[in-house]
Amino acid sequence: MQKYKRVLNFTIVLLFLAVFWIIVAFINFTTENNTASNKSLLPENIDLVIRANTKEIIQTFLVDLLFKANLDKESAQLFIPEESQEIKKLGTDITTEVVVFYDNWNNSSAKGVLLNISNEGDFKRYQIEGENTIKVSNSEYGVLIYLADDATSETVAHYTQLAEKTINKEKQIAAKEYKKGLINLTYQGDELSYLKDLELDLNVKNQTIFINGKGKLNKKSKSKTSRLNVLSDQTSKKHLEIQTSELPKETMDYLSSFINEIGIKIPSISSQQMMIYGITVDNLNGSTAILPNFDWIVRFDKPFQIDSVLSGLQSNYKSMVDLNNKIIEVGSIKYHYNQLSENEIFVGISEKPSIKNIENKPAYIMRGIPTALLEIQGESFIAGFIQMLPQVRLSKQFFEDVTYFDIQATTEKDLMNIEGEIRLKDDQLMSVELAKYVFMFLK
Repeated sequence: MQKYKRVLNFTIVLLFLAVFWIIVAFINFTTENNTASNKSLLPENIDLVIRANTKEIIQTFLVDLLFKANLDKESAQLFIPEESQEIKKLGTDITTEVVVFYDNWNNSSAKGVLLNISNEGDFKRYQIEGENTIKVSNSEYGVLIYLADDATSETVAHYTQLAEKTINKEKQIAAKEYKKGLINLTYQGDELSYLKDLELDLNVKNQTIFINGKGKLNKKSKSKTSRLNVLSDQTSKKHLEIQTSELPKETMDYLSSFINEIGIKIPSISSQQMMIYGITVDNLNGSTAILPNFDWIVRFDKPFQIDSVLSGLQSNYKSMVDLNNKIIEVGSIKYHYNQLSENEIFVGISEKPSIKNIENKPAYIMRGIPTALLEIQGESFIAGFIQMLPQVRLSKQFFEDVTYFDIQATTEKDLMNIEGEIRLKDDQLMSVELAKYVFMFLK
């Protein structure tokens, strides 16, 4: 029966996809690969470039869908090709390569996209929103750059010139061509940024997304092995764990400015570990507040006494703190806190967290169960409304099938290496499930 069921499902898929996908698979993908990427048309000093190799993405999806997937009729119907009038009117070919980029110039930010042109007339006629949106094209390439409405005339002129140079440049093959993934990200950075020269690749094989990357630190990492208090990862609660080594200056400045508003000054964070269990939507003084449900160990580069700091809180916030019982109460949530060492503190919803003292070298880690982020609690109408949002409901449905989620970035001197895996159940294919996830939004 299983054999006939698989044959039936395969036949359903073929009936739905024959014309469209066969054309794409046997015409578009049998042409000779051009190893030169459209990315080479952009200036080398663009801050951030994301390259989607859509040709390989579609090819991977097709092979999985037609020869590996075991779909029911309802799932197969998601892939019935529907002509997108918007994409057709745009006059671009998104089945080969799409390059998205972000840049800053004279304190003005820009985001853009570089596309292959299928019909330049359609591209020129297509109306793009935005007072300072730049649209430049020739018969081969088109560039769209979105600027803020208050962008200066100098900024508009700068990015108009950049767009014109881009479409008129010849593609070049890099001297040291680095094997690219289905999606490739490069971040230029500068001497003031925490990280520079970042290369990150994302690939898909069977039920797994593989993430690999490397970059350079502007300052040598201070991270070293020492005895640290850590939360046990054996907690029975569904959770997503986040660990970091030292925080970039920009992140630390933002965090400090936020905390300073309630009268707390903190030293720089040297490392941290957080177990996230979800969020609670609560009412605070007549306003809706989203409160994290977490357990958090924070380590500072200098001694930090939490009782002394909390006793000096601004009067508006003192009523939230119970120094005797070591509780910070925000709405309906009670956060317990403890001093773990002279520079380590614990804050979280667990009254008696499982903590152990071990030899450990802090790293940047995200692992566990991603759906923990979508565990929404609260009795209000807003809480129920958020849970019913398609973005939340469909994301939760997709991530519930994730059986392994682990992304780590380790540092050694001035180098950072990034590795990660996101894995679905053995009987599922990542390319197909991602496509279903996207198409459910579009239907």
